[in-house]
Amino acid sequence: AEAAYGEALARKPHHAPWWLERAMIAIHRNDAPGAEESLHRALRAEPRYFNAALALGQWRRLKGDPAGAARWLAALRVRGVNGPKDVRGASGYQRAVLSRDERGLARALALCYIDLGRFREALVELDKTEMD
Repeated sequence: AEAAYGEALARKPHHAPWWLERAMIAIHRNDAPGAEESLHRALRAEPRYFNAALALGQWRRLKGDPAGAARWLAALRVRGVNGPKDVRGASGYQRAVLSRDERGLARALALCYIDLGRFREALVELDKTEMD
């Protein structure tokens, strides 16, 4: 799969979702440099790509920086307040890039706060995962 993404990205290097997929493969293979590079390439290709930004925050936590991850993820939430609210009329690519997983963001922040011993803040975030 990684080779296929490599070939596809050689033809279309600005396709951010493929960079994210390549990062996920690298993470599963325990290829930290490959994961880091692919996450950054996804965000360089498309700075508004929510899922890539979320994955980078989660990656920072996994690398042992829950404080940095929490700051990144909190900033992602603030940045998203002014983002698009409805992507139904957008192309498939635009929907992939612009869609937001607020529950996923809340879960990621909660894990950071748990790692940091900030349990009340973690509970606030976990409550957000129950929203309808």
